[in-house]
Amino acid sequence: MFEDKGFTLIEVVSALLVLVIITAGTIPVATQLHEEREAVSRSYDALHLLLYEEQKGIVEENGVKYVRKGSASNGCVTWNDSSGKEREVCMQKP
Repeated sequence: MFEDKGFTLIEVVSALLVLVIITAGTIPVATQLHEEREAVSRSYDALHLLLYEEQKGIVEENGVKYVRKGSASNGCVTWNDSSGKEREVCMQKP
């Protein structure tokens, strides 16, 4: 009698297929999250520069608009995210 102590070809192929499906679903989501995180980080950095370095008016760079609103300690950042939606974040200097 044979004692098989291994995987069959079907088991190996099905495990590989599951791994490929998980990877194919995860990589685009991770890439999009990384891109949005970088865009938000750049926006916050620029907004802090806008608030702390006393720039005036509207500054637009790389598709991101930085606007000082009201007093010298208020500012807003407007940008289009990866899905094309316009986003706005306003901050107030403490």
